[in-house]
Amino acid sequence: MMKELWSWIKTFIIVIVILFVVRTFLLGNYLVNGSSMMPTVEHGDRMVINKMAYTFSEPDRFDVIVFHYDEHNDHVKRVIGLPGDEVEYADDTLYINEQPIDEPFTDDTTEDFTFDVIGEGQVIPKGEYFVVGDNRNNSIDSRASGFVSEDEIVGKASLRYWPLNRFGTLNE
Repeated sequence: MMKELWSWIKTFIIVIVILFVVRTFLLGNYLVNGSSMMPTVEHGDRMVINKMAYTFSEPDRFDVIVFHYDEHNDHVKRVIGLPGDEVEYADDTLYINEQPIDEPFTDDTTEDFTFDVIGEGQVIPKGEYFVVGDNRNNSIDSRASGFVSEDEIVGKASLRYWPLNRFGTLNE
């Protein structure tokens, strides 16, 4: 009886350690609060965050990421500009390095701006990213708060698991 009990205790401890390692270093859970990324993700959606996604690579343009917005809050946004890029919106068109870019994930109009308007210079600095919400008219993002540092990125939003009728990957 004691041998079987000890076996169960060891199994339980191993499972707890594995869960701790996975939750701390590999995957995270994120509950969407707000509508800034609609229609891609909506208020109340639950997502899995891949914390290791950028350990050996850097974010790609249009990745959906979660990052530390401030000391107490994380936000989810879409990467638009990469280090070295010049980003501009003019006549409701995204221009990256003076080339028009299609944005199929948003139907919103975007007010014209350049980095001069947000006080950040002309080119995205090394280690920084320009992020915006898909719901452009209802998003606090790099247009208002500046670039997101590589160090602030929690991970790549990889999978929506709730609600079940919207289950699926986010970065396709």
